[in-house]
Amino acid sequence: MREVDSRRRSAASPRRRSQHGSLRETLVKVGRELIRSEGLDAVSLRAAATAAGVSAAAPYRHFANKDALLAAILVDGLEDLRDLLAAPVDGGTEVERLGTLGHRFVDFCTTEPDLLRLLAVADVVCSSGPELGAVRRWILECFAGPPDIAEGATEGNNALRGRALLAIQGKLQGLAALMSGRHVTDVEAYALAEVLLRPSSAARP
Repeated sequence: MREVDSRRRSAASPRRRSQHGSLRETLVKVGRELIRSEGLDAVSLRAAATAAGVSAAAPYRHFANKDALLAAILVDGLEDLRDLLAAPVDGGTEVERLGTLGHRFVDFCTTEPDLLRLLAVADVVCSSGPELGAVRRWILECFAGPPDIAEGATEGNNALRGRALLAIQGKLQGLAALMSGRHVTDVEAYALAEVLLRPSSAARP
């Protein structure tokens, strides 16, 4: 009997190790679901633990506090946005390409409004580490386009390139804020995205 029990414990061990190994990803997933269903204020380590079916102490193996969990949720969400923007854009001009990307951004804001609000939470952004910086930079570079689209990038001036990316970030966050506050309709948001993200060279005579 002891031998049978030993074999059962041995067979069950890999499963327990697998569950523990994926706990961080599970907590991030249920955290995003909580945001979608109940809003940002509903997220806590205890709420995530309850939704994941683990003890209240379990999340602390991966996250020091609520802000650390929110930071991981933000990075996970922006990685989804990155994947959405990375999908091929069929032909067209640079203006049309940026318009398509703008529409994709609006689509993302429509489905994940509270997630974009996290970018305005200083504590969360500060605790995100290099992961957030990397994915956010990729997204901004995607909208900035080739160097000749961003002002001054042709000279390889990193400072000017940085200002161009900062301007794009402001436009994206402003658009997200307008949508989150329901100050514009979806149709207006699509049109506004096309105007805001139009390269400056397209507006020149």
